[in-house]
Amino acid sequence: MQTIIEHLNPKFTKFYPKDKKNWKKDTIIGDVFIYDQFDQEFEYLINKYNTAGSICGYASLANIQILHKYGVDEGFMQIREERQKYIEDAMRFIKNARETYASNNPILSQDQQQFNNYLKDWVANYEISDYLKELKLQNVYFVRNIAQEYPEQLAKVQFEELERIKEEEQFMGDNYFIYYGYDNKFIRRKEFEFKGTQYFIIDTLGHFMCITSEFKFNKHIIVIFDTMQHDNLENICIRRFLRLDK
Repeated sequence: MQTIIEHLNPKFTKFYPKDKKNWKKDTIIGDVFIYDQFDQEFEYLINKYNTAGSICGYASLANIQILHKYGVDEGFMQIREERQKYIEDAMRFIKNARETYASNNPILSQDQQQFNNYLKDWVANYEISDYLKELKLQNVYFVRNIAQEYPEQLAKVQFEELERIKEEEQFMGDNYFIYYGYDNKFIRRKEFEFKGTQYFIIDTLGHFMCITSEFKFNKHIIVIFDTMQHDNLENICIRRFLRLDK
């Protein structure tokens, strides 16, 4: 079987020497573009569940489940075969949760246009946390930014997302925190460490993607799985999480 290392995009792959402060072993960090989230293959699901055209939240939830189910190397190949099913599962879960909330909200339950807009909105951080809590997968984490530290984003928040932002208040000043759905708990950035094989969804302020972390071949191998093509190692959220600037 091919390993994920053979699929890393050389343009967006970097090798980090041993750093006793941050890394236990030599480190490889690379990018893999797994598929295009805007491909026409997803139009049917977008229309069926009335979602936004940008489906990175649903795709990340799907991709992380497949990577976790099969492991990083085989999971990378299985994503091509199984992504539709897992994306639809995530869409169904979030749509049902939104409809339940809207039915009890005095504005959304009375205004059809606002209701439709609410269903079509991008996936929010709390919704990813809620789905991971439902899935209860070991070693799967969600790296969440803190909305109150970004006033331009906070100004756009409303309805349940605005209510749930209170979860983040205790982490003000940390830039990000980590949610672990298996134990339904929040972890401060300073309390988290990389060990064994771990799977992450990360919020990069406007986009979600997956990251895996493994220790093997005498290396710390970190792979970013994206449904868009970016130089993700230049993203401030990823650099903070991977501690590249220390």
